[in-house]
Amino acid sequence: MYPIHTLSQVVVPKSVFQTVGLLNEQLKGCHDWEFYLRLFAHGTPVHIPNYLVRKRWLPDSIVTQSNCTGWLANGLQVLEEFYRRPANACYSDLRPTIETHFRTTVEQFKSYIFPAFNQNQSQSITASLVSIIISSDNASRFAACLHSCQQQIYPNLEIIIVEHDSTENLSEISRQFASTTKGRVILTQCQQPGASAAYNHGLALATGDYIQWLSGSDELTPQKIALQVAALEQNRHFDIAYGDWQWCFYQNEQCQLRIAFAFQQNDDERMQRLMHNWQPLHAFLIRRSTAVRLQELQVWNDPQTQLDADREYLTLAAIVGFRFLHVQHSTVLYNHFSSSQMKLSDSYVLRVERLKQMFLRFQYHATMQPLSEITEQHWFLLKQSWDLWKLAPVTLQQHGEDAFFLQHSQKELGMPLNLAQARIVSALYKSDEACTLEDHARQIVRIFWKQIVQQSGGEAKNVAAELTRWVGVAHPETSDSSPHQLAQAGSQSTSLLQAKIDAIPLSAPLFVEQQLAVLYVLDKLRTAGMLNQVSAPQSEINQSMPAR
Repeated sequence: MYPIHTLSQVVVPKSVFQTVGLLNEQLKGCHDWEFYLRLFAHGTPVHIPNYLVRKRWLPDSIVTQSNCTGWLANGLQVLEEFYRRPANACYSDLRPTIETHFRTTVEQFKSYIFPAFNQNQSQSITASLVSIIISSDNASRFAACLHSCQQQIYPNLEIIIVEHDSTENLSEISRQFASTTKGRVILTQCQQPGASAAYNHGLALATGDYIQWLSGSDELTPQKIALQVAALEQNRHFDIAYGDWQWCFYQNEQCQLRIAFAFQQNDDERMQRLMHNWQPLHAFLIRRSTAVRLQELQVWNDPQTQLDADREYLTLAAIVGFRFLHVQHSTVLYNHFSSSQMKLSDSYVLRVERLKQMFLRFQYHATMQPLSEITEQHWFLLKQSWDLWKLAPVTLQQHGEDAFFLQHSQKELGMPLNLAQARIVSALYKSDEACTLEDHARQIVRIFWKQIVQQSGGEAKNVAAELTRWVGVAHPETSDSSPHQLAQAGSQSTSLLQAKIDAIPLSAPLFVEQQLAVLYVLDKLRTAGMLNQVSAPQSEINQSMPAR
């Protein structure tokens, strides 16, 4: 539980600190509770039933609504960290009770302290308004999505539900939600199809200082908005906040697989977006001024760009210079139900053509930025080929331990390769599929990942380090980005682990540094004439996309 007390109420032997550690300096609040949780997990305290400490609240330390919101967000973060530790699994049954008690304690604290200390303030302190704009079509878990909005601990919200192609059932859920929700709820209809049009429609009605985009199939964790608003309020030079996310795969209304992706602050957000280090759109919170500026750039005005609309939005934001801030523990759930949800019925050829046009737009906006800000690496990705390619008829010859030669079988062309480059060519041999270089890079990294797992007998640890060696990256800049559940799985049967790997879509933000290294090699093969460009016949225009 969390009674309101301070560190001055306890006396701790010095030797105990060597066991449980010191206060966590990374936390922004609730340091005492986090320390107590670690302390009391190692022993039972002795209570002395006497008043030994007096807590004094000073007039220059006024408690605000924002303070308590941040307190609650930090407390829930502490509780989440506590239950992540395997040693604390025995307390899992108490988690709902502890969380409820903590929320109640904060509410009681607010009701007791606010009247006493805030009644003489000449100016009222109000939290910034956040507009949650929900694109509602025939989405599964729509009720869960709305419930996640109700559960936000951030107090000042307006919720705009934009219906497009919705069923009567979803409309009824929206009306019930509006009638039972405190605060402002707007129900509106968008006549144009697609989530992009719905978001534009909702932004025109929004009055918030911050914009939270949300698909009707997805969910926010309770402290997501509170943590990100607090971070942006404290860091005014940032424009967009983002957090971590979990990819939840549902079948028959049950979550069959949950994969957690954790990120960190990046100094080069342009590079991350161009490498397609992907996150779902609702992982972000955007200042209203930033959202309006992006709308002025007509980022969502193409009704044909639906599947990659979030990629276009966030990449353009990075290219034109908006600054991104990572906020720990501000997590969202991205729910996956069926292939139709990701529009895999779209023609792969048509989708690639849209990407080609999208990157031409990126190139245009990149030329408008200061020359020093757009690096050679940026331009490599901005100008990457979006044609379809496959390996030409070639022969790979080994001339030494790390010396190979690739010979074209039909032309007088050849090039020397090292071991890492030869591995990549060997992986291309296994695919007869024509696709973009970006997708080839993803598929090759997936092949290497499974081979590494097979060689290690199902051990999932240190995959990134081994992949780095395989693709020839000398100094990787990122840590192991394998999914949390797989990385923590330890030794499993090889077939089970490979099945989990196959279940992860190719577009997942995994091993992006290694994918970039493969992409460089593929482009080198392309310019040397070792890849053949494939033109899809009209009969293939309507084929389904490869699994992503």
